[in-house]
Amino acid sequence: LSSNSEEYPLDRQILDLIESIIFRVGVATDTISYALSTLLKLYEKFKDQEGIRERILKIVRSFENHADLEVQKRACEYAKLFDNVWDVDRKKEICLAVPPFKPTV
Repeated sequence: LSSNSEEYPLDRQILDLIESIIFRVGVATDTISYALSTLLKLYEKFKDQEGIRERILKIVRSFENHADLEVQKRACEYAKLFDNVWDVDRKKEICLAVPPFKPTV
């Protein structure tokens, strides 16, 4: 990724990287699923400059007809969570940070 964020903002670079991975031929469905979850979380982190949120929604919706049913289901559920009626729940409950791993002895 380029270090000059004024020239090409970091949020766009991150989305470019995710797209370059998940749209590869033969990419594992687990990878796509993780990327979709990442996009859901990034939706809350990125401000909607230059249509970033719309771009995220477009990427997620592109998997609504995926051959793998689990990927398809995840994409449909996440696309629905982008609706305005879920704004408060998405911010306060759904997209909470994952707590750090604490190994048990």
